[in-house]
Amino acid sequence: MRPTVTPRKGPWQFTLKQLLVVTTLWAGGCAVAAQFGVGVLVGVLVLSLAVAGIVCSRRHPVVATIVGGLLCLGVLLALLLPALTTSRESDPPCSCPNNLKQIGTALCVYHEEYGCFPPAYVTDDAGRPMHSWRVLILPYVGEQDLYDAYHFDEPWNGPNNSKLGKIPVQTFQCPSDGQNGRTTTNYVAVVGPDTPWPGRASTNLDEDFADGPENTLLVVEVTNSGISWIEPRDLHVTQMPPRINSKAGQGISSGHPGGANVSFADGSIRFLPDGLSPKTLRAMLTRTGAEKIDSVEY
Repeated sequence: MRPTVTPRKGPWQFTLKQLLVVTTLWAGGCAVAAQFGVGVLVGVLVLSLAVAGIVCSRRHPVVATIVGGLLCLGVLLALLLPALTTSRESDPPCSCPNNLKQIGTALCVYHEEYGCFPPAYVTDDAGRPMHSWRVLILPYVGEQDLYDAYHFDEPWNGPNNSKLGKIPVQTFQCPSDGQNGRTTTNYVAVVGPDTPWPGRASTNLDEDFADGPENTLLVVEVTNSGISWIEPRDLHVTQMPPRINSKAGQGISSGHPGGANVSFADGSIRFLPDGLSPKTLRAMLTRTGAEKIDSVEY
């Protein structure tokens, strides 16, 4: 009788069980790194190496090499994850100044075209606010179609305009303040006497900014404003706290750590720190007060 011969496995042949072990180790390492960070992953890798040493005997050195290579790749991925996460988290703060820059540029273009900034709101014959300055600059922030669909013969919350108000405008939203798709605005004017936004009246850079446009706030950031972008409502200078990120709320604030972004009348964008003195902030809010602006590092 011919003796039974068991075929020997080649160097690249291994069982389905071993493949499953390798795949499981790889997937587990990536999942742990993504969920818990590099520190926990190192502990899991040590355990995985022990398991790999048991599964991959001396008769399967190639399998052991593959497992080791995959584990090393997992370590490399885990080391790269923090950098990728930091990059993603840094995008929103960068987008916020870009939004403010677009709004500031739109206001400057409006000023060049009409010889003045838009009023804070347009009123009806009885003096009731009807339309916001944000609506007036829609063509200058890439929203011409939305502007064309707006009816100026009805108030902002009329039958047609209220439907438009449900359409999010990304330029008016800071990504650090909640999720995209909201219809509230994070960028508002500070209205009131001696501000660039006295109400239904317009202001002119050549005649109305004795303090200098570079020293006068035009648009500020507010987190959780509760103000629809289409609504003719903003912050009032006499009702807001003179601090950045005040615990009292209802003032200049943001989801960024340490301060908030603002736009000045000259189009510049700056980051005002939480520790900015109330005196300096009040001086920035007025256009003709002749107050001294303290030296501030932005």
